[in-house]
Amino acid sequence: MIYTLCAVLGVCFVAVSTKKLKNLHFSVLLTWYSIFTIIVMSIVLFVRYQCTKHDEGVQVPLSYPDLSTYLLIIITCLIHAVATSLMTITTQHSSPSLVNLISYTGIIYNFLLDVFYFAVQFTRL
Repeated sequence: MIYTLCAVLGVCFVAVSTKKLKNLHFSVLLTWYSIFTIIVMSIVLFVRYQCTKHDEGVQVPLSYPDLSTYLLIIITCLIHAVATSLMTITTQHSSPSLVNLISYTGIIYNFLLDVFYFAVQFTRL
């Protein structure tokens, strides 16, 4: 729940600040967003690693035995970079509230991908 709240607040902050920095080139914004994200995620991973028990058999965060997992992570990061670039350009040239409303259609696409591509079976809570 805390992660979700932080993500929502972060998206709101990014949308408003991107619109306010309209005269700044989007590549400069993306560079600073990337640096900030790397710092925050490094802190999260470090704290998470420090909070886990260091018994034998405990998996280190982002340590996977299969090479295809790393390949999927790299592909996902590349797609995310393109999507972030497009969202930054769109937010600078349009209303952030309209862009965020349209981006909620991603929920429908995520649901359809879960059902038809990943064959996720939903159960009752």
